[in-house]
Amino acid sequence: MFEFPENMSKSGLSVKQTLAALRLSIIDGGFAHIYANLTGSVFLPGYSLALNANSLEIGVLAAIPFFATTAQFFGSYLVERKQNRKRLVIGFVAVGRAMWIPVVLCSVWLGGAQTSLFLKLLIVLIFASHVMGSISGVAWLSWMAGLVPDEIRGRFFGLRNSILGIVGILITLAGGYFLDWFTRSFPFLPKIRAFEILFILAILAGAFSLWFLQLKPELPNPPRLSGRLRQVYRAPLRETGFRRLLIFAVLRSFGTNIAAPFFVVYLLEDLRVSYATVGIFTMLTAVADLTGMWIWGHLSDHLGNRPIIIFTAIFSTIFPAFWIFASGSAFSMFFLIPLLHLSGGFVWAGYNLCTANLVYRSAPAEGNSVYFAYWSVGNGVASGLGALAGGMLAQYLKGSMGYFPAMFDSVYKLIFLVSVLVRAFPLFMMRRLEEPQSLRVRHTIRVLLNVKAWPSLMGFQPVLHFFLPGSKRAESSSLYWPIWRSPAAGSEEPMGETKNVK
Repeated sequence: MFEFPENMSKSGLSVKQTLAALRLSIIDGGFAHIYANLTGSVFLPGYSLALNANSLEIGVLAAIPFFATTAQFFGSYLVERKQNRKRLVIGFVAVGRAMWIPVVLCSVWLGGAQTSLFLKLLIVLIFASHVMGSISGVAWLSWMAGLVPDEIRGRFFGLRNSILGIVGILITLAGGYFLDWFTRSFPFLPKIRAFEILFILAILAGAFSLWFLQLKPELPNPPRLSGRLRQVYRAPLRETGFRRLLIFAVLRSFGTNIAAPFFVVYLLEDLRVSYATVGIFTMLTAVADLTGMWIWGHLSDHLGNRPIIIFTAIFSTIFPAFWIFASGSAFSMFFLIPLLHLSGGFVWAGYNLCTANLVYRSAPAEGNSVYFAYWSVGNGVASGLGALAGGMLAQYLKGSMGYFPAMFDSVYKLIFLVSVLVRAFPLFMMRRLEEPQSLRVRHTIRVLLNVKAWPSLMGFQPVLHFFLPGSKRAESSSLYWPIWRSPAAGSEEPMGETKNVK
């Protein structure tokens, strides 16, 4: 494994305490993922359609989480000034998730009759919820940056994201089947009643997540910001490597989210597929994502992040173009659309994991929350603008479909094509991305084409690699892997004293 510079704050925890905290992080993340899926994912677009929302309103709802990330600048200020990351995370997470209680109450009161008024209230409440979540998010990133040992970061987040992917599969399938069952069993009730039940379950899952979150230990105070606040907030943009990565990712986020909110809407509105079928397609994406997290997590620890980012950025750019050929035919429903969900989930897993890893490696110990805030806000605002642009474009083009070729039988297919063109622009910036310790792209290709290299890259027990070391040598490479192990006697030294493994 490459030796990367140690740039994260010391945790001051023993090996046993660190392993326990990492396990708790996975458990709390599982419940948080249930909350996030039931209040977003395929369910929020479905709920908005049940409220008769138009394309622009759907785009606004999809853009809210991204615009709310602007609050992370305030969150980073609180992290660096108040210094208690655990208290910040728990406080703002609790308030943000509690905002869904008035969403359910207002839905029962106004959702059936005064949908126009309720949609406005829904936008306000969801925006407030995501603002609270964004403030807590930057504190959580700083917390995890000090908690996760550098030498297992790729594997740990690959494991965590894979488990959350499994949770997402189960909850999306269960939620989709529940919606279809409710519609069949209670045709005399408004469909929004079923969504309200799912939102109540989401609130309960969020509460369980908070319980496990508060069991995780707080770390010693990170280094305080030195110098003037203006200088600290300028520092990330003055660092060439981080600035190039941020600009590249921001442009891709804008292009991606022109289309992202409307894949589910296209399936539900134009192809008239059931919620259960949408759940199955989403499950395929989640399966591919968790598989990709496992594979890309190991490869990034060995080969670096930059070559993986380049590979995945190229392939993820062209995927929306294939949606132009989708239809209600058996070929599309049983082959093309499932294949697009599988390949998209696998490729995006590598891009998301490795860009996040590169940000972690770029952020210094002092003021790292400011880097995380720039990353989240930049990508969030770009994603929100992309979703708004897609919604406005769809609303504008609906009356002009007769001017386009017959293959564009849906306005959303035009949106998908526009997304491809915008995504292609930042590909010209890939060569400027920096990661000194990563392999060159050509060398990476040779390594990946060498079948003999895969056992050493992935371990001899690929399915069990997250739980059992592949060899004695792998076991001795880190005191923290696998995270389910009990630390050996004499290995109770603080995490910060552990050396990176070459």
